[in-house]
Amino acid sequence: MKPVYEGAEISWEIRDDTLFLSGNGDMIFRRDEDKDRLDIPWYYEDFTRVSFEGNITSIGPEAFHTSDLVEVDIPDTVERIDSLAFCSCRSLEKVKFGRHLRSIGGYAFEDCVKLRRIVLGGCIETIDYSCFEGCSSMISFETSPVLRSIGEKAFFGCSSLVRISLSDKMLRIAGNPFAGCSSLKEIDVSPFSSVYSSENGTLYNRSRSVLIAVPAGKTGVFEVPDTVVEIGRDAFRGGRMESIIVPASVRSIDVAAFKDCSELRSVTIAHEESKHGLRFRDRILKGEMFSGCSSLENVILPEDLETIEFGAFEGCTSLSRIKIPDSVERINERAFKGSGLEEITLPSNLEYLGPMAFDSCLFLKKVGLNEGLVTIDSAAFRNCSSLEKIDIPESVVEIEDDAFSGCDNLRKAVIRSSVIDAETLFPEGIEIIVPDDQ
Repeated sequence: MKPVYEGAEISWEIRDDTLFLSGNGDMIFRRDEDKDRLDIPWYYEDFTRVSFEGNITSIGPEAFHTSDLVEVDIPDTVERIDSLAFCSCRSLEKVKFGRHLRSIGGYAFEDCVKLRRIVLGGCIETIDYSCFEGCSSMISFETSPVLRSIGEKAFFGCSSLVRISLSDKMLRIAGNPFAGCSSLKEIDVSPFSSVYSSENGTLYNRSRSVLIAVPAGKTGVFEVPDTVVEIGRDAFRGGRMESIIVPASVRSIDVAAFKDCSELRSVTIAHEESKHGLRFRDRILKGEMFSGCSSLENVILPEDLETIEFGAFEGCTSLSRIKIPDSVERINERAFKGSGLEEITLPSNLEYLGPMAFDSCLFLKKVGLNEGLVTIDSAAFRNCSSLEKIDIPESVVEIEDDAFSGCDNLRKAVIRSSVIDAETLFPEGIEIIVPDDQ
């Protein structure tokens, strides 16, 4: 057998379509600087099975990345599976985990599209980020009774998974690890857990003040309980709900909370006495909040908002109109990119319009820019092919050269700002109007 590298504790050879690994200690690889990757000696070899001999204690990073493995029996000596170890093993159907395995690294089984069932050994405490992401055939997952930590997107896109059960030992769940599991109907948590709880299959913290994960397989109307103060990152992501009702108790909604809910048509935010709409603690509509919600037609924004973050409504192709509260001062990068907006009036306090804010809004015909706007950043209205007229207010001092590129039907521009050079902004053939008092 050949050592993995000169002086290594682990050796290898291939016989009869099987990779044999023998030795002691951790599986370690050296880096090939010329190829800018780990030097894994069997990377280009053909095998469908692997056999472990000796006292191998870990499976190294990228060890079997993209290999043709069909099944793997991980020995009891292995305590750790490192990142990307079995990533994109698209023929892998069966894995048996050893009794002493304690952790599985990030992307370890990502995109193993034929993997159907996972039964974790009794010692596994940690499943890292994106560990089983894209395992679209996985229908069953049995957790370890001592599992304590699940990383972000650990099961993202496991579209055949129906149910998840978590023990009372669970201490840390990052974001919504089950986002995009389109068949998932129930997340169940042991009633003895001191950190988490579940109600009607939905995952919360123990006091139910934080909504962590709504199973993406739920349909119809979802009413957030009035105990909830915070809706977590990716909480509804990839879900199939048509309507979501958010109570006045909610003070914070995290990044991408409703992202890719392609059947979501409306979000109703309860009014609180004489106040109108949700009151966020941080006054920010977080990034990618409704990104990819292609059926969204109606949403009421909180009236004390100051910032609409990156990609908040990107790809909302059914959203033809929206009222942006006057309190908003910044609309950031890609906020409404590719949305279905037909007209928009920017709020009176807006100072900054970010890169690609309304890029590729193909139906946008009417834009009202506010007096007080200072900056229109790169590609802000790029490819808005239905836009026919634009009126630049006097307050504007900076417009990037490509802000209106690709606006093929733009015929008239009124320039009220004395510091803007229209010749660099608009192509020939556009009527430029500078009022007499400028």
